[in-house]
Amino acid sequence: VSVLEKGVKADANRIIEEVIVNFKEEVRVTDITQTKDSITVTFSDEAAPAMKVSEEMEFAMLDCIAYSLLDNLDYCNEVYFKTNEDGYSSTYNSWAHNEPYASK
Repeated sequence: VSVLEKGVKADANRIIEEVIVNFKEEVRVTDITQTKDSITVTFSDEAAPAMKVSEEMEFAMLDCIAYSLLDNLDYCNEVYFKTNEDGYSSTYNSWAHNEPYASK
């Protein structure tokens, strides 16, 4: 579990960094895009959570990231995950670029 130091402002980059540092698997985030009410996180398709983990671990990792963003950023109402321009694709799952993974 990570806790930000007093006075440190939480933003999407910092929250994602604090979440993935707690995973033993290598997670490679290649881009984080924010709009007024959503965040899109793009992962490398050569590392976790898209590769090299079980389906259960993939969902656990995605859930941790998504709900950390939704719970800690008032403006964030939807979280999208991508591995390419078409959307998210992993060993076990796939969804379109315009399909939110989680929302409030």
